[in-house]
Amino acid sequence: MMKKMKNSGFTLLELMVVIAIVAIMAAIAIPNYISWLPDRRLAAGAQDILQGLQKSRSKAIVTNRRVIVNFNTGADSFIAFVDDDASGGLDAGELTVVSRNMPAGIDLVNTGFAGNSVTFDNRGIPITAVGTVTLQNSKGNTQVLEMFLSGHSVLQ
Repeated sequence: MMKKMKNSGFTLLELMVVIAIVAIMAAIAIPNYISWLPDRRLAAGAQDILQGLQKSRSKAIVTNRRVIVNFNTGADSFIAFVDDDASGGLDAGELTVVSRNMPAGIDLVNTGFAGNSVTFDNRGIPITAVGTVTLQNSKGNTQVLEMFLSGHSVLQ
């Protein structure tokens, strides 16, 4: 006796229907993702600065030394370092606390700090005047980070 084998698998028509459904879903999802990306990069850049300021403040307390955070609006970056010789500038041999470039499409538009830098004393209190940092994405949306006299920073 011979048993009839049942063919298993997908037909070409079923496969084409699934491919069409996936293509339609991709056509809807990709533009939404692309429009969402600049805002996510803006939030990531603001978080980088916030965490950099918090880490710098903590490092000033732990090392019992001044820590300086310099913002470079032209290069859309910032660097924080322990000022071990009280020169106020980044010299060879000084410990870098954090150094970051902003994500692609994010501009460091404005810093409300004198000389585009903030200095934390050995107690984590800002020596220089407090201020804000403003970031802007390619869509024109902005994110503002504010630092208070206590040395705490928040995103507005």
